[in-house]
Amino acid sequence: MDQTKQSDLRERVTRAIDEAVLLQSRGETDRPRLLYKGALAHDPLNAIALCNLAVLLKGQREFSDAVVATKKAAIVKPATPAAYNNLGNSTRELNEAEKSVKYGRYCNVLAALYPDNHNNCALSYTHIQKYEEALLECKKALTLNPAFPDAWLNYSNSLVLSRQGKNSAKYYRKATLLRPRHHTTLSSFGVALAAMGYMTEATTLQEQTLGLNKEHENAQFNLALYYLGMGRFKEGFTWYETGIGGQHANNKRGNHRRVGQPRWKGEPLTGKTLVVTAEQGIGDEIMFASVLTEVARTAKKVYYEVTPRLYELMTRSLPNVHVFKYNPDDPNPILRDQSIDYSLPLGSIPKYFRQALYAFGRQRPYLEPNIHLARYFRAKYEKKFGKKLFIGINWKGGSGLLRSAGRSTSLQRFAPIINMPGVQAVSIQYGDVKGTIEHFNSINQGQIHWDPEVDPLTSIEASAAQIASLDIVISVTNAAVHCAGAMGVPCWILVPRISDWRWTWGREDVIWYPGMRCFRQKVVGDWSHPFGQVIQELETYLATGNGLRASPAPDMDWSGDL
Repeated sequence: MDQTKQSDLRERVTRAIDEAVLLQSRGETDRPRLLYKGALAHDPLNAIALCNLAVLLKGQREFSDAVVATKKAAIVKPATPAAYNNLGNSTRELNEAEKSVKYGRYCNVLAALYPDNHNNCALSYTHIQKYEEALLECKKALTLNPAFPDAWLNYSNSLVLSRQGKNSAKYYRKATLLRPRHHTTLSSFGVALAAMGYMTEATTLQEQTLGLNKEHENAQFNLALYYLGMGRFKEGFTWYETGIGGQHANNKRGNHRRVGQPRWKGEPLTGKTLVVTAEQGIGDEIMFASVLTEVARTAKKVYYEVTPRLYELMTRSLPNVHVFKYNPDDPNPILRDQSIDYSLPLGSIPKYFRQALYAFGRQRPYLEPNIHLARYFRAKYEKKFGKKLFIGINWKGGSGLLRSAGRSTSLQRFAPIINMPGVQAVSIQYGDVKGTIEHFNSINQGQIHWDPEVDPLTSIEASAAQIASLDIVISVTNAAVHCAGAMGVPCWILVPRISDWRWTWGREDVIWYPGMRCFRQKVVGDWSHPFGQVIQELETYLATGNGLRASPAPDMDWSGDL
């Protein structure tokens, strides 16, 4: 090709890229994409076209293609900071946070005074729960650009995630001053306020967010949880549907399941069949499954997919429901059976059956443990310890750093209970806790029994039977309390000041389980009040023999009438 043609080609490529950049700045995507690809067809190593195409692909959530385009740009121009900044962003979105951190560090070497990259490094550190490093990167970004709203937002979020939420409000306010109508900032600020107990303000911020962007999925789901916690069940369970699918589905209720039936939307079920698909954790499977007894009274047949650990327990407890096991690698043919009329995720069932408080009065204990195994455990414990009040205890709950820390307490907190005369504590805690219990027993008068025959993480059958053999469960909030409540075992739960929506804020009873009772923190992180109440109530029971079960709530009808 002669020089004139080469010059003309370069000019056309440049014009195409300039036009694409202009259109891209206006928010267009399709035309710029074609222009960049056309330019790259003539000049495959054009770093500008590659970088800008990568940014466009990232915006369209095509992260793998964005990584490929950016790597090509980095090969052509290895000293381009923007290329490594983009690589960091795209790999983070692909859940490759360690790679993202690596690219961010390399970008910092090339351009230490690049606030956008420091902010992106903070996001990557947050993904791998290195919150102090995230805070440091945010500080660097803000030193370089004090009016950087994203950095203020990420700094505030990192404070919340590192359990320094009390200090976050003033930084969220700075972010909102810089961008007063930025929906993500408002929603995140709402989450922080909720974590500090300011639920009215938190709810208002989520509502404002949806006023600005009615499709904001985090605000939708946050509002669902707040409404449910307040007892606004009809609105709450309607918004709860937004937790399925979407960009952040894995942090909520998960993604849509592939099934062969149309979704049930509340049509009459008389003479119809319904398959209910599994979702979320063991505790939620137990809690939501309580509604299936009502569904089975109406539908011709109900199929229920469960976590394999729950299969035997649910099969015995729901004789009118066809229970089958969840298997992601080899899905049961029931899920593809188009002769079944409808399907629905388990967590969506309450939308149609629990729209008001009175509807929860239909609840009854429904889980049936292996009675022979329960009798075996009881006989074994009485033989070893004699006739005592057997108390099952749990001190750890939740998953993830933030949730676990808020819901858990120290085992030593239980010492005044375990040391009471006539009491025998039995650990029903999941996980490897033998060493923790041995240490406790070595320094306390009262002793905790750890049963090697029971592992809640491998056998719910044995765990449920063990719980059924006890007189009462006193526990932080985890799957074991759902099991106890659903079996009708008296259960006192220790609830954080900022509690999960399932425990309906401010109530002493638990609307899902008659006979369960809440002992709530008065101050965030301070367990002294609920433990003081539990000790006082337990002393009263030991002296009088009355009071293990909670009294029926006066604002609910536990008569069972439908």
